[in-house]
Amino acid sequence: MVKYLVFAYIGSVLLNVFFFTYEISRGMYNRPDILLNMWYYTTAGLFLIPLGMFIANWATGYNPIKATSQILSKEIVISKGDKSSFTFFILFTLFVLSFFILLVYISKLGTLPILGVFDGLDTSDLALLRSDSGANFDGKMYRYIMFTKTLPLFLLFILFFMKNISFKWKYFFYILLIYNIFTSIMNIEKAPIIKMFLLLMLAYFYSKNKISRKVFVVTGIVLSGLIIIMYMFFMGMSDKSFFEIIVGPLHRIFIIQIEPFYYFQLFQEEYGYIYGTSFPNPGHIFPFEWKNIDIEVMKFAHPELAKLGIVGSMPTVFFAEWFINFGPYMALFSMILFGFMIQMVDIFFITKLGEYKSLLVSVLFIFLINYFGKFAGGSFVGILTDTNWIFPVCIMLLLMLIKQLRIEFIRRMI
Repeated sequence: MVKYLVFAYIGSVLLNVFFFTYEISRGMYNRPDILLNMWYYTTAGLFLIPLGMFIANWATGYNPIKATSQILSKEIVISKGDKSSFTFFILFTLFVLSFFILLVYISKLGTLPILGVFDGLDTSDLALLRSDSGANFDGKMYRYIMFTKTLPLFLLFILFFMKNISFKWKYFFYILLIYNIFTSIMNIEKAPIIKMFLLLMLAYFYSKNKISRKVFVVTGIVLSGLIIIMYMFFMGMSDKSFFEIIVGPLHRIFIIQIEPFYYFQLFQEEYGYIYGTSFPNPGHIFPFEWKNIDIEVMKFAHPELAKLGIVGSMPTVFFAEWFINFGPYMALFSMILFGFMIQMVDIFFITKLGEYKSLLVSVLFIFLINYFGKFAGGSFVGILTDTNWIFPVCIMLLLMLIKQLRIEFIRRMI
């Protein structure tokens, strides 16, 4: 909900109150009716998403205040099996696997966008490299993301809670931290590394069972400086004034994530509703050809980039895809559905952790907080087949299974 306020709602307000240079150049203020629609929908979300949460609480008889107090009264349980040498070996093996697949990805890509920055490539060439490393990548990109980004990030948070056990655990944690920083910025993306540090802050608060204002402020200052540095070098703004460098990130944070919803509405006016064709169609079991609507809208909004071979995407707040498929009423329904869904996940984890605050379940809980936060700027229609949550769950189950098999083996040996 914090991300929804920052990335969706505030931007919709600002676009209706102020004039921004880039949006003027794009002609967005020629359609004040669409801008006002953006505010209508995001405002509706402020009420309908919590309504879905309330329905989940009512349906399950869940008391959030009582359940949360139970979690805050417990410490994370790190068992002997969690901190054994065998577990260390398994985690290190998974890290080596991630590193190996990263090398395969780099060899398939040819070069990384981050290397183009150091080679002094101009902004257009960097954009093409970034396109080739993402939306225009020749291969199953999600598979590489699973092993080069999702897996090491999950391992990082396991090690975060275990780094004080001994020197080898702390050393391994810092190796993973450096590795995750590199994979976060290798495609000259800014959001991944910001999310990683915010998650580390959240993990710290979770481990202490309280929010530290000092840590919050320090993290904010560090991230602000990091954003400015990345805009200077990644976005070719090193020759700009300090004011221009500051305005760029603020515009990106508050405006850019909700702005595609404007083009979603224009796309719908031009081509009509697409009636579910952007929803998952695994194995072509349904009689329609699947559309990546984020890419289609990007081509519609920026045909000049498409002609240059730059294949980008325009993800935006989750209800935009429901709107472009089925119209306003389903967009509003999706807000209630989303609130219900995330609250049911919250209820499951908080209930389990209130009974036994285990390490692996705690890490998965924190990991999923980040996962669901992404829908402030992305669709959840493919959530049932989304490897971004399925893969971490599989990792957790695998580690729990290995741990249990080891315990059984030791018992039999005794």
